[in-house]
Amino acid sequence: MSSPPKNLSVNEEIQLSLLFPDIQPGQLQECTADYSGLRYKGQFTVAPHWDPAWGQRLEEDAYFRIVFLTAPQRATSFLLQDPRITVSIPGRAPARRKASLEREFRAVGEALRLYVTMRETSAAPLRRSLEGRQEELRRDLAAEEARSYYYGRVVTQGDLALHPREVFHTGTYRDWCQALAQHLLAAAYPHLPWDPASLPRPLAREEVVHLYEGLIGARLQEEPVRSALLAFSVPLGLAAPTEPLRLALQSNAVYDVIQRALQSSRGAADARDLLHHLAHERGLTLPLATLYLMSYLLAGPQEVEIHLRPGHRLKTASGYPFPGDRLFKEALPEIPWEDRWWEDLLTVAEPSPPTWQTLAPYAKAFLPGVPNGLPQADPSAIAQLLSHALAQVREQLPAVRQSLQTLSDTLGHTLAQTGQEALERLEGAASATNPSQLFPLCRRIGPPSALAQVLDLHRRLLQLSEKVQEIRMVKECLDGAALGPRQQDMAFEKATILAQLDVNSLVQNPSLWPTVKGHFETLYSRYREAYAYHHTAYNRQARTLARRLEQMRPRLEALDRLNTLLELGPPVRPDLSPWYRGLQGSLKLCTAPPPEGYQEPQPFCPNCHLTLLDTVPEEETSLLEEALRDALAQQNHRLASYTTHRILDTPGRDLTDKFIQIVQASDLDSLAGVLDDEVLAFLRSYLRQGRP
Repeated sequence: MSSPPKNLSVNEEIQLSLLFPDIQPGQLQECTADYSGLRYKGQFTVAPHWDPAWGQRLEEDAYFRIVFLTAPQRATSFLLQDPRITVSIPGRAPARRKASLEREFRAVGEALRLYVTMRETSAAPLRRSLEGRQEELRRDLAAEEARSYYYGRVVTQGDLALHPREVFHTGTYRDWCQALAQHLLAAAYPHLPWDPASLPRPLAREEVVHLYEGLIGARLQEEPVRSALLAFSVPLGLAAPTEPLRLALQSNAVYDVIQRALQSSRGAADARDLLHHLAHERGLTLPLATLYLMSYLLAGPQEVEIHLRPGHRLKTASGYPFPGDRLFKEALPEIPWEDRWWEDLLTVAEPSPPTWQTLAPYAKAFLPGVPNGLPQADPSAIAQLLSHALAQVREQLPAVRQSLQTLSDTLGHTLAQTGQEALERLEGAASATNPSQLFPLCRRIGPPSALAQVLDLHRRLLQLSEKVQEIRMVKECLDGAALGPRQQDMAFEKATILAQLDVNSLVQNPSLWPTVKGHFETLYSRYREAYAYHHTAYNRQARTLARRLEQMRPRLEALDRLNTLLELGPPVRPDLSPWYRGLQGSLKLCTAPPPEGYQEPQPFCPNCHLTLLDTVPEEETSLLEEALRDALAQQNHRLASYTTHRILDTPGRDLTDKFIQIVQASDLDSLAGVLDDEVLAFLRSYLRQGRP
């Protein structure tokens, strides 16, 4: 939009270097200006002659154009097609001392060029003096040059009512650009749909990006995003005062414009025309207009979608091309802000029946192995690939559900409620056979990334289903492996492994299972060694104890028989027989092979179920023996006492002689071996004879 400048005179070069340093003459430069709470982009240039291209209408993301001409020209030669263009023409300032300053400035410059080549030490003070004088002359000349604009003209399409003295009384060209731009913008946009005083600072382009990121839920914890939302979301009508960090559209003139555009176009407004209207006629910057349009898509009073031009350049957050043919509210959070993405928007429309191309963002989740997502221009390819993927998911879901149920039963935990709901929605989506069925079901799951997460959950469960039996074996083995105080180190390892056997943890990362299994195998190797030693030692001690109990049995039976002789008195220690049977039953005598012979890990011997906590009841057996001796002694004492009284009281000695013969043959311990039914009957008869 510019032509190369013509050859400049010496005075023109001086003028440019003084007023517009580092500016390439004739080239449009980008600049910004703050007005009514917004930071607008614009253009400016400086040149000795007018270029007709500079008078063309402003488009895209430029809202003002400022031209400085360095030579007087007639304003009638300008054709300005936009009221936001201004041309500043220098005039003839009252003669003062400009000519003499220019002559001295050139002379000092020549002298400096001469002394710069001199290397003598004595030349340095003179160079510094000349440089100081040159800077003074530069300031004085700049002031003189600025006076030419002060007495010049400011030309616009209409009557801007701006006198040059309001702009050029002081400052540099940057200050002049700011002042001229603010006048142009104030004339073009006297009323904007917000109170400028409510904005804490001018809304810059990068903060519009932060607002977008916050409204789609991205990077909400980052300070620039939170700061932008807290500062601008409420004044711009994007959020309620009580919740500035959450998108909730408030009544706003911008949204009214979007609604009217949809109504007047019967539900399908041209997106580029709408954005141009909001930006160049209503005074929003193009990024801000785009932000309003996207917020309307996300949370507007009516559901809309934005159709994209074929071959659009939008990308997803992962950097792949966005494969869909339209934007809908669930898909928008997948799209990062693009610098000029308004160029890819076609229409803002009410929802229309989805196509296979519309489903492409979700299809990408079903088809992670397809490079760069999906072929954008081939809906038939999308349909074929997606149909196959849906059928595969339908086939896999029963196995996934079965393995999940088995895991839950085995581990005693269930998958988180959100995961269960996600699988149910996936099951519904997998049952669809056409876009009209599948699209709303996918949208119920959420954005395409949410579907990708659900499918990833499905794949992880599928991967885990192959390990369910191993997990069950490990859990059952650990649960059955009783460990005592002597195995505290193994008990700690066991607790650590059990803590990792959680449904949600394993589902979250099935690749951890080999590590967990490895830890179990290491622990089980130590456990098996300890168990084999314990199994052998226990059985050796148990066999010895079993022999002791067997030797005790005749005396215990004798006590039981004596306890039936109520003539001797109440039974003595009738609890010894149950105690004896309990001790006998507690012994886990086993002839099974040692644990090294097991075909798979087991927590205990499948024959005897011995654990490391089981011990041979030697102390209890000793207590039983002592109690049995005491009980027999008590019964012996009763019988001896009774016999003594019979001898003293009975003159006849027939029965007494027989009993004395028995007592003399053996004491009661020996009697226990012969105390059968016949002997017991004799004793009962004997005891009854002595009763009145």
